[in-house]
Amino acid sequence: MKIFAISCLISLFSIQLCTAQELDSYFMCHTKEDVVVMLDSLLSKGTRHYELKDIRKQNNDHTIIYSYKGFKQGDADSVKLVAVVNFFMQDANPALEIEGMPVYVVDDIYGVYLDLFPIYQLADTEATIEETSKYGADKRVTNSSRTVYYSLRQRSGKNEWHFRRF
Repeated sequence: MKIFAISCLISLFSIQLCTAQELDSYFMCHTKEDVVVMLDSLLSKGTRHYELKDIRKQNNDHTIIYSYKGFKQGDADSVKLVAVVNFFMQDANPALEIEGMPVYVVDDIYGVYLDLFPIYQLADTEATIEETSKYGADKRVTNSSRTVYYSLRQRSGKNEWHFRRF
């Protein structure tokens, strides 16, 4: 599992050369700890320094909450970042009593534009920071086995944006 986390981090530094399958694997980890390491690495490309504040579990989803050092609870201008992580057992087969391998997948991240744009740019290396800020963006990435969509959209006219992988 540590090897997977290390390979995840190494892959993040070779963004321009990645294939669709590698891109898909950036957002998948085998432990919650690996997810936090991966998110920390992704967030380091943004404009703020974030700290992990909380991990909440509800059914098969985990909500991971980060805030930057200047965050003040209840302050409308304070910035926080929320990542929604889905959990499932890959290759599980209860009939054959095969437990499968745990997989955590980052599907949604909510935050400010300047912190989410570098994450979106993993999928769409041709996206420009100015154009995407005006209209949002969508990118379809296909590998041999599946198609994954990546989206970056503003929410409700606020300075809150939604990065989505589906």
